[in-house]
Amino acid sequence: ILLLLGKLYYQTDRLLEAADLLESALLYEPSFQGLEEMLDKVRRELVVEREMDREYGGHFVISYDGEKNYQLGGEVLDLLEESYLSLGSLLDYYPQNRVTVILYSRQQFSELTDSPDWAGGLYDGKIRLPIGGIQHVTQRLRMLLYHEYMHVILREIVGRNLPTWLNEGLAGVAETESGSSRFEVVPLSDDQEPLFRLRNLENSFSGYNRQQSQLAYRQSYSLVQFLIEEYGWHHVRELLFTLAEGSAIAEAFAKAYSIYGISYSDFEDRWQQSVRFE
Repeated sequence: ILLLLGKLYYQTDRLLEAADLLESALLYEPSFQGLEEMLDKVRRELVVEREMDREYGGHFVISYDGEKNYQLGGEVLDLLEESYLSLGSLLDYYPQNRVTVILYSRQQFSELTDSPDWAGGLYDGKIRLPIGGIQHVTQRLRMLLYHEYMHVILREIVGRNLPTWLNEGLAGVAETESGSSRFEVVPLSDDQEPLFRLRNLENSFSGYNRQQSQLAYRQSYSLVQFLIEEYGWHHVRELLFTLAEGSAIAEAFAKAYSIYGISYSDFEDRWQQSVRFE
């Protein structure tokens, strides 16, 4: 019970209360798996975030270094509200819970999230972004905010039963809604690396090196872009809600795209054919 309450406080940004509860839980059950690691994570975040300013919007709360990023914080909050409407309209889904967003320095982000050095942001229940020394919203930051907010929507709809290629591909498509994209510069057909099989893109990309991860993200974007262009957003939405019921991806895909009579493997074959002719 203490652990569950601690997680609840953590997710609602009450880090001090979360730390107290997790410390109490550790006294009762010091060997409980993952408890000590979570308490350490909360403590490290608390050291950084207790010094941050906080600002509230309609659907977001943002924490940032007030001395360095006062104007940036307000701009980010406005942009997030814009993404709430823009991306919500694509999937006809508008989360009701307020989303936490934290703007870090690059060093803070690296130390607190243990993300690979190529990561541009993270969503783990909170949107976490390394912003460096920028003072105003850049096109890159705008793109990253749209990207990470799509992850928020997908987590709310599906939970964790979501293949990584679909998760990251939709987040990549969300970037185009911001006005630019990282993934349309070089066609996949021009890439020197062999493409991943679809089954190898279903799990996390965190074990890949920088070059492999870049290809995995670009390929995921291409897969989802193909789905949307060929069959529309409606069936993507149906696929997500079928996955939310706990179905495996092949089963969910066959159901969502039954009107076209294509299977998961058929989709991969058709996409590969389209890539050859880019």
